[in-house]
Amino acid sequence: MPSRLCRQPFLKMELRLLKHQAAFIKVFLFESLVWALAIVSGFGGGKSYTLASTAVVLLMKYPGMSVGVYSATFDLLKLINITQISAILEMMNLKYTVNKSDMILTVHGYGRVIFRSLDNPHRIIGYEHAFALIDELDTLPQQKAERAWNMVIARNRQKLPDGMRNKVGVFTTPEGYRFVYQRWEKESKKGYKLIRARTTDNIHLPDEYVDNLRDTYSDELIEAYINGEFVNLNGTAVYSSFDRKIHDTKVIPKAGEDLHIGMDFNVEHMAAIVHVIRDNVMYAVKEFVELFDTPDLIQAINSAYTDDSGNRLHRIYVYPDSSGKNRKPSDASVSDISQLKLARFRVRARPANPAIKDRVSAMNYGFKHLQYYVNVDECPEYTEDLEQQVYTTNGLPDKSAGDDHSPDAGGYCRHYLYPVRKRETYLQAVAM
Repeated sequence: MPSRLCRQPFLKMELRLLKHQAAFIKVFLFESLVWALAIVSGFGGGKSYTLASTAVVLLMKYPGMSVGVYSATFDLLKLINITQISAILEMMNLKYTVNKSDMILTVHGYGRVIFRSLDNPHRIIGYEHAFALIDELDTLPQQKAERAWNMVIARNRQKLPDGMRNKVGVFTTPEGYRFVYQRWEKESKKGYKLIRARTTDNIHLPDEYVDNLRDTYSDELIEAYINGEFVNLNGTAVYSSFDRKIHDTKVIPKAGEDLHIGMDFNVEHMAAIVHVIRDNVMYAVKEFVELFDTPDLIQAINSAYTDDSGNRLHRIYVYPDSSGKNRKPSDASVSDISQLKLARFRVRARPANPAIKDRVSAMNYGFKHLQYYVNVDECPEYTEDLEQQVYTTNGLPDKSAGDDHSPDAGGYCRHYLYPVRKRETYLQAVAM
């Protein structure tokens, strides 16, 4: 059932709102520590109506102030935002006028709404408002969205009479790992808050609406456009069986437990994923990423797993990129793998790397059959790379975005111990 927004003395109407819509307005009005509030929803979740309702409520509460309303294009502003705000004002019997050339709606006796497009962020100049409401921010490319965001918050500077801080609201569908994901979920800072809503939360939609979407969309699109989740939309995910919610674990190494470390060699982008194995289930428990070279990686591992007297706390097996036997770092005369052996790691490397498809298959098999888990807190980069790496149009894992190093490292270890075919041949290696 839809919930109602509690009556406030400054309101002359009662809005019938869905639970997440009421929650958004309540936070926006009354949580003083939150200044950047985002609502991320699937299609038909009522985002734009939340924006319109919020704009009107702000005008009622703060007469004389201006509200900035932004959308990706002028067409969307006219078709959706102006239309919905006008409808609410008419329901309230409030007089208003719209200056179509200036794109300003004035509510007589209260304030005005300034409508601007995000098409050209450099044109967001020459005016100010107390609040900003941005529709479908994530439909913009990430760099453009960030620039638009910076320009919008610079306009948000009208001083409020009761000491309340200026605020910005964002209303969007999740369009992959773009600006809203980066700012509100991955790197959320003080003052930021995210509310998530699903298409199914809107009881006013036709009964067949969600069924039609499910029949049309892939699993990834269903997660984004029905459940309001951030998922990879740039292409087919390489590690499609991985789900951070399903595969998260709090496992950490026990004292003296064997460690199994997969390694990928890339100068300035060295990566290693540490695993423990219990009952033939793998757990990724720590990551080493973005290290400069093999000596740096060896030092980092020793620092993490050696006591003050220089004694190893674990027996360490490493599963390196087999091409490392032919590579030589610029400051040494020995190969990467030779350096690992000199560092007293137990090296397990085959003459050649497995075929890419076999390595990927071993990873996805482990995730699908709940035989491989990742400690998300201890392996944040690895988690994101597993989510975000996609295939190119040539059918190979994309390496252009730099999200291939840690999955490659994890994959060398996984495939060595648990290849999809003839797995039993290698199970004994774990007990050595």
